Amino acid sequence: MNKSYIHILIAVIIGVLCLTLIPAANGLTPLGVRVIAIFLPTLYLWLTSGTDWTCWLALILIVFTGVMTPAEVFAGSYGSSLIITVIGMMAFSKVLVDTGVIDTIVKWFALGNLSEIIFTDLLQC
Repeated sequence: MNKSYIHILIAVIIGVLCLTLIPAANGLTPLGVRVIAIFLPTLYLWLTSGTDWTCWLALILIVFTGVMTPAEVFAGSYGSSLIITVIGMMAFSKVLVDTGVIDTIVKWFALGNLSEIIFTDLLQC
């Protein structure tokens, strides 16, 4: 069995245990129990499997369990202009890394002679 599948299985077990073992008492509502049952497995998957698909999974589970409506999830996660700016800067950063601009800037800071670095990088292309 693949290692990532084992982590997914462990996350499902954590979620089911949270739903069944955490009582809705002392101010914790059944809705709060569902949020905990989503958050703890998501946290486990962030630590073991990465953050890309687990974030999407958490948003989908929030909708499917009835914690929030799809409109509330969208407004709370992607409705902010800050999120759009972060996504744009991540795409711009990826372009800079893929084109080698970041490597050139790092060499310039490390070596201090920008003209030689740019000239040698242009000759390599």
